[in-house]
Amino acid sequence: NQQTLPSSYQSVKRAGRLVFVGYTPQLPLSVMPHELVRNELEIVGSRANTKQELQETMDLVGRGRIKPIVDRVFPLAEIESAFDALREGRSLGRNVLAI
Repeated sequence: NQQTLPSSYQSVKRAGRLVFVGYTPQLPLSVMPHELVRNELEIVGSRANTKQELQETMDLVGRGRIKPIVDRVFPLAEIESAFDALREGRSLGRNVLAI
């Protein structure tokens, strides 16, 4: 989302790729062209993934090559609050349910 985009630019090495997986349709996203050009970044959107792509992503996370941004951990009893935060765009990263 818009709040995490600046830190995303800093997290990617020169000539790297930012991948947006999923989206919140009601929230616009503005990019900073100077960051893209100066750092030779590429932005790619991904609406869905295959089982193989999901496994590769989980492998990258497991090896520490990519780090998901966790905004908040919700206890399972607060699952509705977690979904409300996502729907309303109040999450700066991933919401995690603790089971």
